Amino acid sequence: MDVIEIALEDEMTKEMFIRVIKDIYPSGCYIYALIPENENELLSYLPESFVRATKIKMNTFPKSYGVAGYINDINYEFVYYFYEYEHLIEYVFSASELTANLFKELKSWKDLYSYFEEKRINHLSMGPDQQWLLHYT
Repeated sequence: MDVIEIALEDEMTKEMFIRVIKDIYPSGCYIYALIPENENELLSYLPESFVRATKIKMNTFPKSYGVAGYINDINYEFVYYFYEYEHLIEYVFSASELTANLFKELKSWKDLYSYFEEKRINHLSMGPDQQWLLHYT
């Protein structure tokens, strides 16, 4: 897979971030996310259309779990929400609909990114400190 780094502005506004995502996924995208169960406030603010697919073991001690789920964001209503909480959750943007198999194959927290890379699925993930997006093509 080729990886393209897309630099982001230091102060990304909602409009700027949505424009970047629209340029890559003009028909909307799926957001696949892993959210720690102890992030009650974050979980309570998730939109009703966020599908909580399964619980997944996190790579922490003591052992804890997270919620694995997805949302089909065809109107770009939620991409910035996930961008804002990048420091608390793991997520991937993709045009591919993977809901049938992805959550059956995920066994632990670290498997999200490797699943997309091993299956060679076009996707976006966030780089360190929200400095760039990594576009896997």
